[in-house]
Amino acid sequence: TAPNPLFVELLRVSRPFILNSYTREYYLSADGRVRLTLDYHLKVFDQWKAARPNFRFALPMAANMVIEFKCSPEDSRYLADVLAEFPLRTERNSKYVNGLDSLLER
Repeated sequence: TAPNPLFVELLRVSRPFILNSYTREYYLSADGRVRLTLDYHLKVFDQWKAARPNFRFALPMAANMVIEFKCSPEDSRYLADVLAEFPLRTERNSKYVNGLDSLLER
């Protein structure tokens, strides 16, 4: 099928603001019910005025790590019990929004 003309036009006039980069590791619990991703070495690169993609000059970002737990809907209660024992606070996170914050805070 042909692409939506509005989507094609948006791609034509759009410019990237940032590029995110990070290292990701994957883990699976011994029983296979919980998946975990660990993202670290988070970097963001300003693209706003770049003539070509900027992969060399990262913006300052707070040193942090993102740990994400996932499970099937049937195991959501089990995951809640696991997270209740986890020693860190849980919150929503967006690497994209954090990158935009770094861009706007300069």
